[in-house]
Amino acid sequence: MKKLILLIFWALLVLSLQSCSDSTTAFDEELDDNKTELEPGEGTYSVSGVITANVTGTALFYYAMFDNVVLFKMSIFGDEDRYDLEFEMFYQGNTPPGTGNYVISRTDWNPKATQGVFRDMTSTDSKLYTSVWSTHADGSGTLIITEITEESLKGTFEFEAHLLTEEKGTEVIQIKEGRFYAVFEDFW
Repeated sequence: MKKLILLIFWALLVLSLQSCSDSTTAFDEELDDNKTELEPGEGTYSVSGVITANVTGTALFYYAMFDNVVLFKMSIFGDEDRYDLEFEMFYQGNTPPGTGNYVISRTDWNPKATQGVFRDMTSTDSKLYTSVWSTHADGSGTLIITEITEESLKGTFEFEAHLLTEEKGTEVIQIKEGRFYAVFEDFW
């Protein structure tokens, strides 16, 4: 029951943030495949497994601090509102995360918990895929922050995600070749 409540919490959090996205900031131009540098607010990644796609979109991040706990989020809202991806990180402290490698793992509420969530909105029933179900001892992937300022966040990522269901999802996707140059967005 505790797992189900946690899964419902994550799903509601992801859906609420999607409803807060501003369509006027949507990334209108496709990312050139030969382009090596991203512009501020751009993100890109590929998906393989039960879903195959190359996604480009608007990259945003924010963080909030409550009672010595930091909530950090970085999102890539895919063009054409078909796919969304976000990372959530919780940890004890009072500063935003620094540069470094962060293991994407099951959310076990240790001092640092990082998870990846992917949303497929191509059918009438949107599907959530998450790293929460990962059984890999060393996590399901890595989020690498190479640069962070008050206004921007740069880095790369790769991870495995399972369909979010009451039991471990059997539908699996791989998120690869992820790159982002996210800009700060104050959601509060």
